[in-house]
Amino acid sequence: MVLLRRSIVSDQDLILDAVEDAQRILAEYLEPSSRRNPDATSGVLVTLLRQRDVVAAVARLRARRGLRVVK
Repeated sequence: MVLLRRSIVSDQDLILDAVEDAQRILAEYLEPSSRRNPDATSGVLVTLLRQRDVVAAVARLRARRGLRVVK
């Protein structure tokens, strides 16, 4: 769990928030009226998904539940 703004956030909630943010970013990118910049969009996604708390939450879940990355 991670302490954010004086509240405890579970690993699952932290990861779900990151996935929802990533979905929102991709949806905005795919909007027909958007100014599409693949480099900027991928940079934002990488930054979002490589945040220390997100990476640590995934590692903890993987260790606890045997979660494996599917390639």
